[in-house]
Amino acid sequence: MGAFRQEHIVDKDFPFLLFSHEENITFPPHWHDEIELIYMLDGECEVWLNNTLYKLNKGNLLIIGSREIHHFSNNKKSRKIFIQFNLSLVSNIYNDLNKLKFINPVFESDKISDEHYKMELERQILDLKQEFIQKKPAYKLNLMAGLYRIIAVLLRFTPIEYYSKGEKTKQNQRINLLSRIYKYVEYHYNENISLDQIAKVANFSTYHFTRFFKKSTGITFLSYLHLYRVEKSKNLLKSSSKKIIEIAMLSGFDNIKTYNRVFKDYTGMTPSEYRKNIEQIQDSNI
Repeated sequence: MGAFRQEHIVDKDFPFLLFSHEENITFPPHWHDEIELIYMLDGECEVWLNNTLYKLNKGNLLIIGSREIHHFSNNKKSRKIFIQFNLSLVSNIYNDLNKLKFINPVFESDKISDEHYKMELERQILDLKQEFIQKKPAYKLNLMAGLYRIIAVLLRFTPIEYYSKGEKTKQNQRINLLSRIYKYVEYHYNENISLDQIAKVANFSTYHFTRFFKKSTGITFLSYLHLYRVEKSKNLLKSSSKKIIEIAMLSGFDNIKTYNRVFKDYTGMTPSEYRKNIEQIQDSNI
């Protein structure tokens, strides 16, 4: 798992991805070049986007722009549809999408007075899901048509403004610096990483580093490190038969007590319960 930027999350030939998710998500703060839409089918969900917390409910749609830093922050179960697409899919029709900033990135369909557009959004998203799953002849044309309709609704009913050149420059500088920090974590997560160490990687004092990291990601560096180590340990719990204490050490935790506590804080279950749950799912698919 890359520590920061999700690369090649969509197919190069047809840069579009759609999937459903019902479990809680513990992925660390990250970004990608693709635009991402998260549609809430039911339940509640909290997402940090550009250091702002957004609480999503049924019918809400969150718009995550290209290279915007985001992560999920709670363990509540909810049903969500994720749509990710590269700007190249729409640039020939509307090439300003990457320059736009959604003033409020949460689209609330219940606040639209026009019933046609309110119903159109959810219908298009559900139709996209069926097209993507079934992949009938010419399904890509239908996906493109549906995506264009969704974007049109968002642009008509969501307040927008253009990024200034200075804002884009600052965004790129912040991401470049985070890349350096995250790359260090990727190679040293199973070692002891102190705040002084990681601050030196960023060429900051410890004080300025902690402020920069929290402002950029919405969480502390220790929280990020815990999240990253939990994700690494989840992979080992799923793919190996190693003892849990061994997995804790391989993932960078110095004792089993801390590992159990941190794992449960982020996933809502202990490592043992998580492994048992995965095994039950695998058995039911046999």
